[in-house]
Amino acid sequence: MSEQPVVNKPKKKKHTLLWIILLTPLILIGTGFAMLSIPKQAKVEFTQTDLDSYLAKGGIILNENSASFEEIFAGKFQVVGKKEVEATVTSAEATAILNETLKEGSVFKNIRIKFVGENKVQASATITDDFSQIYTLVPEAQKYDDYLSTMKGKSVFIGATLTLGANALFEAEIESLSVGSLPLPVDQANDYGTMLGTALNQKLSSIPNFEVESFKIDAEGLHFKGTIPQEVRSVVN
Repeated sequence: MSEQPVVNKPKKKKHTLLWIILLTPLILIGTGFAMLSIPKQAKVEFTQTDLDSYLAKGGIILNENSASFEEIFAGKFQVVGKKEVEATVTSAEATAILNETLKEGSVFKNIRIKFVGENKVQASATITDDFSQIYTLVPEAQKYDDYLSTMKGKSVFIGATLTLGANALFEAEIESLSVGSLPLPVDQANDYGTMLGTALNQKLSSIPNFEVESFKIDAEGLHFKGTIPQEVRSVVN
């Protein structure tokens, strides 16, 4: 019997190398787009210790009767007591107290506050898609529904400079704003932010026993001197 000829299988190394050369740029581009699509966040970790530290610095009473941010903004609160405070609030402490005061139905979830330095602060949060509570508590907020509706159900990131202006009112200059992974025009954000900030300042100035003597932000935290209410109770039934 004659020997069968040996058939050599074609080598695939060159083809494999070719696919690697072709796919690598596509993989890198895809990874880049994936990274760009990740919403920006103010990266801050906090624990129960940070919350306890914040409450101790201010001598603040916090319980199930405490008012939420929305209730304070709506004027649905009652102030009890007064406390003089001179302290530095860290990013972790500020983040801890804000998340602790969130209530069921709150517009905000997963809040993060980071004090960067030179009166600069970063903030991020997840916005729910249900604004019914805020519109019930603050009917005038519906005037901004066209703008606010762009944020429903999305993550929001804000970078801003926060200072204390005339008459002890806070002034914010927004430097960056992203909804999800999409940056928004800063000029438009400052226009709306000025209106909302004015409303917020009016609410803050109307809170009894709340007075700001000095206010500064650096990388260490928020340095505050003034008086604050010892307890802010909700009066919502």
